[in-house]
Amino acid sequence: MPILSQVGGPPSRVSGFDRPVTGADAEYPGAMRITVPDDCGNSPRNLLVSQLSVDWAAGNLDDVRAWLADDVRWEVLGDPGRDVEGALSLPRDVQEVEVYTAINHGKAASCNGCLVTPTEQIDFCHVFRFSGVAKTARIVHIRTYLVRS
Repeated sequence: MPILSQVGGPPSRVSGFDRPVTGADAEYPGAMRITVPDDCGNSPRNLLVSQLSVDWAAGNLDDVRAWLADDVRWEVLGDPGRDVEGALSLPRDVQEVEVYTAINHGKAASCNGCLVTPTEQIDFCHVFRFSGVAKTARIVHIRTYLVRS
């Protein structure tokens, strides 16, 4: 069952996020290598922000947009001057994504990790603010930190 369906939100075409994912996942372009922590299973919101980070890295923008409030604010630190669509278009040509940690409390959640493209490694951290604590609450604010190396 797709994680996003598990938490009561919009459906996702990515299945199997109710278990740790390591290795190439055929659901993603070019069989992108995906690694997520194995301790997210006890929290639907932790699973959600992990999957949203993977979907963002993979360019599955419709799956990310489904969770965004109509008036969402998305700030990208480390790559300033981007609006929401600009934030969604980051990154490109990702070969590997690893989520290190996902945490949440109340209306706030955070997820950090790194992704690898053919030319660079980008460490990221997304800090999410949801409209409420309900499983179907939409994201009203995201602050993304990027460090390129």
